[in-house]
Amino acid sequence: FGVNITYIYQGKARGLADAVYRVKDVITEDKFLVYLGDNIVPYDDFSSFLSFKGSASILLAKVDNPNSFGVAVIKDGKVVKLVEKPKETISDLALVGVYAFTKEIFEVIENLKPSWRGELEITDAIQGLIDKGREVQYKIIEGWWKDTGTPKDILEANSFLLDKYAERKIKGEVKGSSIDGRVFIEESALVENSTIRGPAFIGKGSKIINSYIGPFTSIGDNCVIENSEIEYSVILDNVRIEGVSMMDSLIGNNSNVIRGKKWTKLIIGENSRVEV
Repeated sequence: FGVNITYIYQGKARGLADAVYRVKDVITEDKFLVYLGDNIVPYDDFSSFLSFKGSASILLAKVDNPNSFGVAVIKDGKVVKLVEKPKETISDLALVGVYAFTKEIFEVIENLKPSWRGELEITDAIQGLIDKGREVQYKIIEGWWKDTGTPKDILEANSFLLDKYAERKIKGEVKGSSIDGRVFIEESALVENSTIRGPAFIGKGSKIINSYIGPFTSIGDNCVIENSEIEYSVILDNVRIEGVSMMDSLIGNNSNVIRGKKWTKLIIGENSRVEV
């Protein structure tokens, strides 16, 4: 993607606040953004989000099941309280996993105690700022967003992103095949004697042979799909699927699925081999 990335290894999972604290020595600006990697938030105004006043800013969204999230209590236009997965409903405004902080957050985290889950909670860290009298700004987003914590969530996120961003672009080789709609075929991919109906994505080096790829399907790099039918699924890298019909499926890296005869729903982890 044309960017330089520095990876910081957290080691033992001790909570989001601990993960944030681990980047203390690599943050060079006074303000920085924290965006949880398993959340998809179609929010485009991050420059404005980082131009906050006070010590922090958070993105919120109204949810029907606030007990499953960290939530914020707003009073007179100010954030007054944050609670991680409250047992009682105190607010319907959930934190969606996007935060902006000043370096002051590191001082608060240094004095945090683990929660009942044995973790340093980001909600407790932000609450620490509030308890010190610091201002925490917020923005409420509307529309779709997703915490991709389950296979179903990943499939829904894939569907949303393909529907919103997919375009018709064929960089790979197509032989004797039908490509319908918004299908993105990456370089060095091969589609032969097959039908692909968009929105769909085919990764680099993948081969689609004598197969049907239906809408809302993403196929990673260096996969081989042969004599198969796939719809509404996510296939990660280096997967081989042969003679299988599947839908609503999530297939992990380096897996093999072979000799299927009926529509199948599969959730398969990395480095697996399944015969159906």
